[in-house]
Amino acid sequence: MFPRTGSDEGMRKPTLCLITRMLLQILAGALVPLAIHAKDSSKDLSIEVVETHEERLLWRNPPTAIYSAKVILPDGAHAQLTCELFDNGCGTIEPWTPPEKTAPADCQVSDNEESTKLTVSCTRKNLGTYRARRKGDDLTIYGRKGKVTYRIVTGPW
Repeated sequence: MFPRTGSDEGMRKPTLCLITRMLLQILAGALVPLAIHAKDSSKDLSIEVVETHEERLLWRNPPTAIYSAKVILPDGAHAQLTCELFDNGCGTIEPWTPPEKTAPADCQVSDNEESTKLTVSCTRKNLGTYRARRKGDDLTIYGRKGKVTYRIVTGPW
């Protein structure tokens, strides 16, 4: 539109460099919080497992189980956890103490003769302190026999 002069070419190069540098600084500033969030989204924690509950639904085909736990998080907040047998990494939270020194779980069998729905429910209390890692609403708990992953489903219990 406008005729170019020789000085326009010399001005364009520093301006382009300045704009590029400014954009890089803006982009870097925007990425830093994302990197911090990603780093903090998977932290090692120490949690207190107050109670676990396992419900085995033997009447389903295939039989399945639903696991839940009541835990106290490091900030003192109470959380309800759950997972199902076929969820990736789901399972029972094993007590830290060896089986011979651990009180047995309190298990109840319910057998509804009308519908033949056999269910076994087991509860354990005061399992102790466990190392865990939280990523979003998923909580991986490290125990004596390995790790299990539960989802935080509700707040206080």
